[in-house]
Amino acid sequence: VQILKEVIPVIEQSGLVLGIENHDRLMAWEYAEIAKQVNHPLVGLVVDTTNSLSTEEPVEEVLKWMAPHCVCCHLKDYTIKRSNLGIGLAIVGASVGAGRQDVQKVISYLQNHAKQDFSTILESWMEPCGTLEETLLQEEAWARDSVVYLKSLPYFA
Repeated sequence: VQILKEVIPVIEQSGLVLGIENHDRLMAWEYAEIAKQVNHPLVGLVVDTTNSLSTEEPVEEVLKWMAPHCVCCHLKDYTIKRSNLGIGLAIVGASVGAGRQDVQKVISYLQNHAKQDFSTILESWMEPCGTLEETLLQEEAWARDSVVYLKSLPYFA
């Protein structure tokens, strides 16, 4: 919090907004507490829809704490599959709209609870394929499919 407060003059001069993204290092309520203590309109939170899975926080919990401070949303989707060894489970990426994430619910919640406008970034959590060429083709297909899905939603239409 102290470091963030010290860089506020630089942020103000730059005309940029600083967003702190949720990861598995802290719980969502801790990120919200940081934003609350900094208490500046140019310092907010980046709500990533899947990063908190490793803390076992469902997206509803993440949104509850972080949405009021949201300056950006990283939209990702995921599925849960059996691991390659057949033992245990693996959380793997999916194109947005093809996985378990309720994207409409996420965007609707952010629209209703974010105190300011926020940007949205489409992300992929894609494992590499057998070759670089296959990986790039898969990434392009996921991006295309995700954009088509998002354009079908009222917020992105």
